[in-house]
Amino acid sequence: MSTNTDIVDGEAPRLTVLSKPIANAGDTVVVTGSFTAADNLFFGNTSVAPLTKSGTEMSFVVPDGTGSAFVMVVRGGELQSNKLLFTYAIPSEREGYKIGASYYDIDTTSFYRVGPGTDYMRLDLRDKDSINPLRVHLMIIDANNPNLSFKTVLAKDSVLDVETVIAMANRKSVAGKNYFAGINGDLFNNTAGNVNFGRITNASVVDGVITNSNSSIQTYAPVFFNDNTIYFDRIMFNNWVTMADGKRQSFRVINNGRGADDLVFYNSYRGKNTGTNVFGTELGVVPVNGNWGDYVDVPVKVLSKTTRASNMGSMVIPAGGAVLSGHDIQDTLYLRNGEIGDILKITAFISNVDGVKAEQLISGDFQVLRDGMPLNGDATRSARTAVGASQDKSKIIYCVVEGAIADVSVGASRTDLADIMKLAGAYNAVNFNGGSYSTMYAKGAGYNNTGLMNLPDNTTTAPNAGNGLFAVSNAPADAAVVKLVADLYSVRVKPNGTVTPRFYGLNQYGHIVASDISGVTLTEANGSGTIAGTTFTAGTSAGYTELHATYHGLSTVIKVAIVE
Repeated sequence: MSTNTDIVDGEAPRLTVLSKPIANAGDTVVVTGSFTAADNLFFGNTSVAPLTKSGTEMSFVVPDGTGSAFVMVVRGGELQSNKLLFTYAIPSEREGYKIGASYYDIDTTSFYRVGPGTDYMRLDLRDKDSINPLRVHLMIIDANNPNLSFKTVLAKDSVLDVETVIAMANRKSVAGKNYFAGINGDLFNNTAGNVNFGRITNASVVDGVITNSNSSIQTYAPVFFNDNTIYFDRIMFNNWVTMADGKRQSFRVINNGRGADDLVFYNSYRGKNTGTNVFGTELGVVPVNGNWGDYVDVPVKVLSKTTRASNMGSMVIPAGGAVLSGHDIQDTLYLRNGEIGDILKITAFISNVDGVKAEQLISGDFQVLRDGMPLNGDATRSARTAVGASQDKSKIIYCVVEGAIADVSVGASRTDLADIMKLAGAYNAVNFNGGSYSTMYAKGAGYNNTGLMNLPDNTTTAPNAGNGLFAVSNAPADAAVVKLVADLYSVRVKPNGTVTPRFYGLNQYGHIVASDISGVTLTEANGSGTIAGTTFTAGTSAGYTELHATYHGLSTVIKVAIVE
């Protein structure tokens, strides 16, 4: 029997209003409508028992939750009412930091300086249910530090090769240019034996020179620097040649393979030769003034020429110069009319729409934060590499999240990564190549003091990469140790467990100039365990203590929590 004689059998219930469309968990809310005894009340996907119920009203207590939910009534298990929106005024409090769908306690396991204005942090995140732990490696870099700059490095300075981030740093470091911190960059062709093995997927700029561009997949998520200012803007390719007769034509790609009807620009990052076939015309050119300047209408002189008639492809790229390579239509309309001795003009640079030029540019596959808002989220957990910056761009953030390592990390989704970067202070952030290629480098630290800070594929072997992004120091060489730091900052240990920190010596500029220092004296603050050399063994009781390390008048402290 219906409690409302106006209701027709088979008719869906109808809701009119919520007494409190915005309220808190635990508040009582009344929903008005037309109801029967068979009607069930739902809050979101959860059935809730009404406090009171009549033919025109039901009251209920708002369950715990956050955000918004729909209130509706289902009659007889089949007929659904319209939905009314309810929004929590104050989210229910939950302990910890929200990363993706989980809430975490965060231990700052490591925190120490690795170079001018550059701090390394290792965060160990533990969720309430202990099923989704995360390990995050961060570099927080002061972009205003006068001893710092940022550089893109192409593997072995070639578009068709690979190299570890560690090897890039060691190879590029010279007096006055210390590549002391870095991460891997763009996706790249990793198919052994492929003609394009090593080629990165998107655009790259090194010291103002475009090393890569690809017309079929222009850069997904560019990150570029002009001086020490970082940009996450859309980019413009400003690339063309003006022939001696005034005709002007854009390059389709730079340092990529030449296809039908292509006009391609090859520079030294291609290698010794263009690698083209015989079906086209190529002009070898060098700058008239000896350098490329700002790559805007640079006068160049034609030194060499080959055509399909000469049956010669793969022209040698002149030292300090480049090759213009055209096929079919580009050959016929433009390059074939060029002659040795002609003066041409070449423009080849990347900028944003405001005309700010990219001096160093590297590309990711997705921007995960734009102006503080998450983008391009997904649910796939993996090792991740990212770069971001604070809103005022004064802080640059390098990030690597470990992949699947039992009891250490389960890997992060792009959704997780956006939250992690926001937690680290980023306002904009881009996801780079991840998975087994994720690499963070800090000179003088890391596994076996190689500089490798993370565990790619749960190993201590650095993977190859197509390119990398580095923090570079111009600080003078100085081997004097003025500060002692430990590789551990705040750690957890079980009763009877052990902790053996490593110690580094920093010079006045923050560089690690002494790795794995020996001769450190270690003491413990309150008798919570024992010391043997530089190893602390916890006692049987839970509690907190500190380890005090001293070395030649220098000291540092490690916090220890003894927990079950």
